[in-house]
Amino acid sequence: MYIHVPWEVDYRPAIAAAQQVTVEDDTTRWVDWERTSTHPSKRQSMVLGGLVGAATLRNVPPVVRSFLLAASVVHAGKSCVFGHGWIEVRPLR
Repeated sequence: MYIHVPWEVDYRPAIAAAQQVTVEDDTTRWVDWERTSTHPSKRQSMVLGGLVGAATLRNVPPVVRSFLLAASVVHAGKSCVFGHGWIEVRPLR
């Protein structure tokens, strides 16, 4: 049985904290690709797109780090079943 419970966490402090982050060595870029559904009754093409690449983040506050680490485990988002929403978080050496 699925029970829908709305997420009632105030995310605004995390958004404000994210403004402290410095982005370095950003090689991200937007990539679109086309996928065709193989379902017999719903054969249709769709364009999927997203960011690929890497970026180094500095001055990441703990609350923002928590969200990034959660995202690296959950892989949530639109079209995540097609591989979207995947991120890897690694410490700087």
